[in-house]
Amino acid sequence: MPENAKTFNNIASVFSMALQYGHLAKMIPEPLHLHIAMRKHQKPQPDPFTLEQVEMLLQRFGSPRARDYYEFAIFSGMRPSEQIALRWAKVDLHAGTVLVDEALTRGKVKGTKTADVRDIELTARARQVLERQRAVSQLAGGRVFVGENGEGFSSTDEPLRLWWKPAMKLSGIRQRDARQTRHTFATICLMAGITPAWAARQLGHSVEMFYRVYSRWIDRADKGAERRKLDGYISAKPGDMNSQIG
Repeated sequence: MPENAKTFNNIASVFSMALQYGHLAKMIPEPLHLHIAMRKHQKPQPDPFTLEQVEMLLQRFGSPRARDYYEFAIFSGMRPSEQIALRWAKVDLHAGTVLVDEALTRGKVKGTKTADVRDIELTARARQVLERQRAVSQLAGGRVFVGENGEGFSSTDEPLRLWWKPAMKLSGIRQRDARQTRHTFATICLMAGITPAWAARQLGHSVEMFYRVYSRWIDRADKGAERRKLDGYISAKPGDMNSQIG
């Protein structure tokens, strides 16, 4: 059986349902499904890069295509599966938006992870990447991001293996996986004072999920502003307080 808890639970849940069906259909005399114990799975917490680390890392990519790919990932917040599926037909540089309605997983293009369709607003850095990519792939009219051979990627493992891992080793920065690009975008938004609702829309999260995942950074992003409001209210004169209530 797989060592990874999440993979184990995915397999075990299907096996448990099969055993339960067999028991209900009286093909299996004992309720064996009740004896299958799921493993505890702790989802890795966000471990984003600082802006300084981002710049250090981007300098370590071995080619302009590699750098542009991950610069876009960091400053757009798109999922890797969405980014490798992105086609020029979905890009509107005039409006500064990208339509995200597809993802490439296990070699097949399908809907996004949450099945939602969203328009993301391009940050200046993400837009500059797309402007550079026009000379690379726009004439072909297919995928926006392609490998060194000019072909689109068949999985997110390819840019990870060919570009991300070598750059991480050269950077001297503590090793992290490429999923941190999205986490980095989210936390940069918060540190810049962007509202969580806007950042959540960009990422394709619900606001509730965004608060749950990034609550620690939301608290930091406040920078004492809410406490100062409260202190100002508490220290106000009685007459001033009545006018604020009214």
